[in-house]
Parts: sequence; structure tokens; C-alpha cells
Amino acid sequence: MAEKKILVIDDDNLVLQTLSNLFIRDGWDVDLCHNGYEGLKRLESRNYDCVLLDIKMPAMNGTQFIERLRELEKERKIDKKRIIVLSGQAEEEDYIKVFQGGVFHFVLKPFENNSLLEKVNDCINSTKVVEVFDSPATEEKEEQTFKKIRKLYDRESIDKKSSILSHQLEVPLRHIKGCTYDTNYFKGNIENPIGIIQIPLGIVGPISVKGKYATGDFWVPMATTEGALVLTYDLGVRLLKIAGPVEVEITSKGVHIDPMFPITTDEDERISSFVDNNFSMIKQVAEGDSKHCKLLRIKKKKIGNTFVMQFVYDTGDAHGLNMINNATFNACKYIEAKTGATFHHRSHYSGIKHHAILNEQEGQGRCVKARAVIPSKALGMLKVTAAQMKDFFDRCIECGTAAGISAVNVHAANGITAIYLATGQDMADISMSSICATTVDIVNGKDLFMECTLRNLLLGTIGGGTGLGTQAECLKIMECFGSGKADKYAEILAATVLAGEFPTAAAVITRTYVDIHNKYGRNKDKIIRD
Repeated sequence: MAEKKILVIDDDNLVLQTLSNLFIRDGWDVDLCHNGYEGLKRLESRNYDCVLLDIKMPAMNGTQFIERLRELEKERKIDKKRIIVLSGQAEEEDYIKVFQGGVFHFVLKPFENNSLLEKVNDCINSTKVVEVFDSPATEEKEEQTFKKIRKLYDRESIDKKSSILSHQLEVPLRHIKGCTYDTNYFKGNIENPIGIIQIPLGIVGPISVKGKYATGDFWVPMATTEGALVLTYDLGVRLLKIAGPVEVEITSKGVHIDPMFPITTDEDERISSFVDNNFSMIKQVAEGDSKHCKLLRIKKKKIGNTFVMQFVYDTGDAHGLNMINNATFNACKYIEAKTGATFHHRSHYSGIKHHAILNEQEGQGRCVKARAVIPSKALGMLKVTAAQMKDFFDRCIECGTAAGISAVNVHAANGITAIYLATGQDMADISMSSICATTVDIVNGKDLFMECTLRNLLLGTIGGGTGLGTQAECLKIMECFGSGKADKYAEILAATVLAGEFPTAAAVITRTYVDIHNKYGRNKDKIIRD
């Protein structure tokens, strides 16, 4: 029996017979149905690598079939079937609905046999790629028990996996078993779970903030293993009480992903014209039924023989990268179907998980400014003057710029990382989110004006890791858990970053930086033993 299985759904008997002959010659096991109802029933009893579907059919048409199938897949928590739409009478509304439903390809009748076979075989190839991720690479070396429970999330299985590893490696693994909630909640956040990491959690504050979304006093949790870090930020927060609230504002926001289309002939002209004339349809396909994903605009750029399009979104309170990956992938399949231009839905032009100068200049995520006037009284408690601080910062900016640093700060990455870690953010985004330009000036002859500009903050208060036990509690400590809180969270974070900048600079100026870290930041001899 053929290993490749395809279900063809079309109300035209001649088309069914033609396609059946074509796929059988290519080595496929073929089943035929005349409408969506028959197709759904067949899918209940048999698994297929690909579903080939007509749009215009009696009883249940193609778009209704896709909608119902996706509902069933969601209810049963199973992978989405690869669907190729084959139609000669599709309306624009049909295009939008099928690509919102995540179809794999859209082929117009009449079709060219080899082209259709290529697209159908793409389905099984993509399925095999996913299966590679599902198969353990070192399976033959692991004990049979570990193989069977490798992907399970229940506490008993997780404890058993860590015990097996402990025995094999001869390393005690008692502490990683210390999760206080149902480990099934790990699903969607990690694979092959064996336990949980414990990181010390400190508290800073309350910090006084004055922004559009955050106004008042807020506690800020920080997770870190770096001694003296929380102490530094807490000192800054306490000294800022003398100055009054830190003023904060979000100056821009938008998350973008940038697919690329290879240019072999005139693809750039075809795509550009199509996008200009059909943005509203592309927007509908991309947004689907999402409550948070809003496509704002599409920018276009030709780079060598590649045509790049920047899809810019507002993702609301969600971090949003997974969301906009799905949205952009569906939109690009729609563009491909209408223009014939092939694509890769990711390019490095978006700078995701990188430090990109272009993102500093044009934006990625939220750009947030925090500013405060630090009075001479507060500076005096640190044994520095505004003039000393200004001289120090000016020299650091000059030296940092010479080293190629485009946004010089004292240690913004420390504070952002500690807050991100506590609140369930994507830690790899520190590569972008830590971009911070800190500037100072003397005001009133003796006080210090300080401004921190965080140019590329990627964050969320829903989804991702924000719903896990400790992370959700930390967001609640900040009064930033759930919908409608991401902008507030960004403002509090920016204010906290500022609070950590001037105490550390003062410690360098007064030559107490090393002493402070020797006193609070060294843990050489303390090792927790079983």
C-alpha cells in the first residue's frame, strides 16, 4: 500500500477521476469524496497527509469544510491537516476565508499536472519535517522507560525522567522537582520537561511613576542570581522619592516581521502592485478572527534580487511574535496564490532576536522614554555632584560610540532581564529590548536631568509564559497581569531602568563599585548540597 495518503473532495466526477489517476501514478493512496460532509466523515476514520478541496460544492462547500475541520481539530487538540484548495470559480471572499483557515496552497483550475504534484508533495514533505522535531535524536541511547515518557507532562512522569537522568549522570537532581502547581501547564512553554528552575526573586519599590497608563506607586519583582543588582535598583527607587514620580511615555509601538520574495523576473513589480491595490484583503487574511492582531501597514523594499515586505502589527497586550508569524504566513500564501511569486516568510530584515540598527531608528516593539530630575540632595547622598555625573556620562558616551555602541547606558540589560525573567517574557528578546540610550544634563545649576530611551521593548502581559504560576504572581505584584496592562507594564519597567542607572554610575565615580560588589555580589563558597 502507498505510504502517501490523499483525500480529494470535489463534486465533479470527471475532476475526481482525473485527479485520482494523476495521484495513483505518482504513488499516492487516493480516497474520493463529493462534498464536505463526506470528507469530514472520512477524516474521522482515516488519517491523510493532504486534503485536496474544491470550493464550490453543494451541501457543504469548501470554506464551510475548512471552518468545521479547524473547529474539530481545536476541540480534539490535534495537528492541523494540510489542505490544498483547487478551484476555478473562487470569489475574493473565498480567498480570504480559506487563507484565514490556514490552507497550504491555492491552485486555480485549469492546472498544470507537474505543478499540482509539486504542491501536493510539499504537504507530505512538510509533515515529515515536523515529525523530525517529534522524534528524539538520541533515542537509541536512552532507556526504554525514558523513551516512553519523554514528552509527558504529568508530575509522575517528570519526576521519573529526572530520576533516570540523575541515575545515569550520577548527579543529584532533587531541587528541579520543586514545582508547586500542575506540571501539565508546561504544555506550550517547553518540551521534554524534567522539572523547574529556581531563581532567587527580589522586590524593588515602591517606585513612583507618572505616565499615561501607569500612575502611582508600584512594586517591581526582579529575578536574578547577580548579587548587588536588586540593592542598586532599590536604592535608586528610594532616592527618586526625593525627586518625585518618574515621568514616562510610550512614543511608538508596533511589531513587524519581514518576509522575502525571491526576484527572478518581475516579481517585485507584481507583488508591489498587488499589495497597493489589495491591502484591505491582505489585512483580512492576516488578522483572521484574532482579538489582538491588527495589521497596520506593509512597507516594501528591494534588496538585491530579493523583495522584502515589512508587515507591521499592533499586537495589543500580547508579545505577539507567534501570532504575527501565523498572520504573515497566511497573508503571504494569499499573495503567492494571486501573483505566482514564491516566498520565505522570515528574513533577517526584521531583526528578531538580533540587535538591528534599523530597528533602533525606525522601531520594533514599544519605544518608551523615562525621565526624572535627580536633585542635588539625592546626589549628595551618593557623594557625587551633577557636574561629576555629567562629565562621567559624556565620556562614557564618547568611548562607547567609539566602540560601535549606538545606544550607551550604564546597565539597562541587568534590570530588564531581571524583570523579564520574573514576569514570563521571552528572554531571547533581551538582544533587542535592552537597547537603551541614557543621557544626562545639568539643570538648576546643581540638579541632574536624566532620560532613558528604551527603543525596542518587546513584551506582553497575556500569553507566552505570563500565565505560569510564579510569573503570573509577579505580574500581579506589578498590577500588570492580563488584558489592558501591557502599556502600563512597559512604563513601570522603563521607570525602573532609570532608577538603576545613576546609583551605579555614582559608585564608579566614587570608586565604591568594586567594594559594593565584593560585599553583596560574591557567593563563592556557598553551594547547596544534598
